[in-house]
Amino acid sequence: MTNKCFGWAQTIGWLALAWPSVLGAAGLTFQLLDYPNARETNPTCIDGQGIAGSYVDGSYIIRGFYWNESGFKPVGKPDGWQIVVSATSGGNVVGRYQYIIDPHVVDPVRAFFWNGSVSLDLIPPDSVRDVYAVGVSGNLVVGYYRDAASYVHGFLWNGSAYTSFDALGSPGTWPRAISGT
Repeated sequence: MTNKCFGWAQTIGWLALAWPSVLGAAGLTFQLLDYPNARETNPTCIDGQGIAGSYVDGSYIIRGFYWNESGFKPVGKPDGWQIVVSATSGGNVVGRYQYIIDPHVVDPVRAFFWNGSVSLDLIPPDSVRDVYAVGVSGNLVVGYYRDAASYVHGFLWNGSAYTSFDALGSPGTWPRAISGT
């Protein structure tokens, strides 16, 4: 795994930073990380292959991206808006977005899983609204959702099936991350 880190530089935008262990003793290498024509670029997570995050486009809509040495790729649902990226692992990216049902109503939140080329909606069977994918490890995704009674439940998706879970005695379960296979 390549060791990379990123940070904020007020005057020139987001930077990607490669540590000396990757480059040898020569020093650090900096790469400006600014989505083309974006008003703002916000990287949120990093894995051994690239950096994922969100950016604000010219219409002030939040979109998702994944960046590696090949360049930027859009992430999330093409018809979604307010796309917020939560996590990346092995080039897979998860997050949430809002979709438009009625332009006069605040729209529900849906979760997505992007595998490098295709974005899938994550909709656990008992979910009614507000589905969030917050962590990914390989093809495993963890998140949470609201049911018809507005209770919050955790879920695990393994690429084909969902498992819901709740902390014992808890009025809601909000997992935040996953690690391992």
